[in-house]
Amino acid sequence: EVSEDSASSAVERNFASDGKARFIQTPWDWKLVFFVPQNDLGRSGLTGSHCTTIGSFVSSPVCFFPMSLLWQARFFTTVDHLGDLPNYQVPEIAFAGRSNAGKSTAINLLCNQKKLAFASKTPGRTQHINYFSLGGSHVGQHRKDATRVDEIRAFLVDLPGYGYAQVSGSAKHHWQDLLGRYVQARDQLAALVLIMDARRPFTDLDVEMLEWFAPTGKPIHCLLSKADKLNRSETTEALRLARSVLASYVDVEGKPLHFSVQMFSALKRIGLEEADATIRNLLGLNAPAADATQAPAAELPADGAKE
Repeated sequence: EVSEDSASSAVERNFASDGKARFIQTPWDWKLVFFVPQNDLGRSGLTGSHCTTIGSFVSSPVCFFPMSLLWQARFFTTVDHLGDLPNYQVPEIAFAGRSNAGKSTAINLLCNQKKLAFASKTPGRTQHINYFSLGGSHVGQHRKDATRVDEIRAFLVDLPGYGYAQVSGSAKHHWQDLLGRYVQARDQLAALVLIMDARRPFTDLDVEMLEWFAPTGKPIHCLLSKADKLNRSETTEALRLARSVLASYVDVEGKPLHFSVQMFSALKRIGLEEADATIRNLLGLNAPAADATQAPAAELPADGAKE
C-alpha cells in the first residue's frame, strides 16, 4: 500500500533547493512526489514510513506529500471592464500591491508555476484584472486540457499593480476606477491579499487600498514581501509596525477588522506554508469539493460601454 505520510516542510524546502526533488502529478488524487536517491535518505531525515517503491518502474524510494489546491491554478480570463467579470458564484481572493512589491512572483510561487502571473520587466505595465481558476482540470498540472467550468471551486484574481507605471492620465484614471470599484463592490470577493515590500510597507497607495477595502468588512491578509532582505530585529520591527497599523482599523462597534500579516520571501520561500494555508482557508478550500453553480452575479455599477 502506498504511504501518504507527510515529512516536514523543512525537508521539502531542502530537497527543492538542492535539486533533489521532482514535482509530478500522480493518479493518487493530486499528490506531490519526491524522488529521493537512496543515499540521500539519511541526510534528509526521511524514514521508511515516508517512502515506498512502486512496482518495477521506479527504482528509487518515492515520498508522498499533499499537493496544495493552489497548484491547480490556470489562466481563465482577463478583464478590462467591470461588465466583463465572470458570472460564477464561487469565492474569489484578490492579490493587490505596488508594481515592484513582488506580487506576480508571489502568485507564481504559491501556485508552483513559473509563468502563471505575468511579471513584466517594466513593473506596472499590466493594467487588467487577470483571473486564474482553481478546480476543473483533470490532467497534469500544466497541461492544456479544457477547464470544466462547472467544477471550478474558486478564483485567484491578480489586480493591476499600482504606483509605478508611466501611463497616460486617462488610462490611469480608468485603471484606478476599475480597481477601486472591483474591491469595493464585488460580492464574490471573499478576501484581499495585500503585498507590500517589508522594507517600505504602508505607502500612501497601500493605505489607499486598505481604506478602499476596509468598509466591506472582509478579511485582508498582508504579505510583507522580500523578507530575506531584513535581519531578525528588522523583521520583528516590521511585524510590530504592521500589526499596529492594521489594529487601527475597526468596525462601527470599535472591534478590530479581520486583518492579518506575515513575513514572506519568494526567494527564500519564507512564509510559503503559512500563506498557502491562509489563502485556502479564506477561500473555503479546506472543505470537500462541491459542484460550482453558475448563476448571474450581482450587478456592479456600469463603467462605460466596451470599446
